[in-house]
Amino acid sequence: MDRNRSPTRPRSNGNPQSSAGKATGSKLPPLRGGSAGNGAGSPSVLQQAGGGAQPPLVSADHRPGTLPPITSPHTPSQHPRLPSPPREQASAPELSQNSLVAIMAIIEPEFRYRIFKGTDVIEYYARYGHDAKVKMFHCVKAHPHGTGSPYDLAVVAKEALPAPRPGNSYYTMSASGVVQVFADGSPAEYTPIGEWVRETSVYNMMKQLSFFRNYMSQRYLRIWRGSARSSHFERLRARMESRMLLAKPDFCFTIMDVGAKVFAMQQVDLVEMPREGPVALSEFLAMQEEQRK
Repeated sequence: MDRNRSPTRPRSNGNPQSSAGKATGSKLPPLRGGSAGNGAGSPSVLQQAGGGAQPPLVSADHRPGTLPPITSPHTPSQHPRLPSPPREQASAPELSQNSLVAIMAIIEPEFRYRIFKGTDVIEYYARYGHDAKVKMFHCVKAHPHGTGSPYDLAVVAKEALPAPRPGNSYYTMSASGVVQVFADGSPAEYTPIGEWVRETSVYNMMKQLSFFRNYMSQRYLRIWRGSARSSHFERLRARMESRMLLAKPDFCFTIMDVGAKVFAMQQVDLVEMPREGPVALSEFLAMQEEQRK
């Protein structure tokens, strides 16, 4: 043996037999679950390697200077592996895209990746009818907040439909007609495809009339005009209250009391003038004394 080399453990080449032959004179630690002093009762490394389909694992809890104890691959580890997320928990946009891609994969080539609105669906069924490969599309309102036409629909995937909340609804379009499904459990409304096209045309024609075309702008103008007049009145009233004595609480009741007394004095006749010709002073005094009684 070379004296310059320090004694080390023999290296293993992956073969249990060769490793056991080279490591002569060294005692392997007992297997977990067996006794340390009884070598016959505990299985050897070769028996585990030959009897099982998987090689044994090495535990991390061992004393320094000794080989770590060998454990079975079926022994639960102290640090369990985190479970992988299920495939069903994929993101909603991914499911939506996959659903739309699946629909576009079976649709006729002329309409592949060309159906985005309700009018595109009507054109598709107008061409293929009940023989179309795609039997139904799911749609929602293109303008859900009340703006725009109620007949403007946007094609979405089934997974992207609105949540079942009060007030939400979605549409299904087929070659037969359009069905509006309400989330609150109300009965669905069915409209034949021909009636849907007619109502859409009538609505678009009515929007071209001057009354309906300018209705919203005129309504907003009236609301603005009423608000402006009300604000102007409030400013004038505040200005008059700041300048008029009658509008101030300190002088209001006193002024009204004085006015009431003056009005009562105006209703009393203190002097009665003769209607015809001059009157003598003595006769005038007699008339006034009679009046004052």
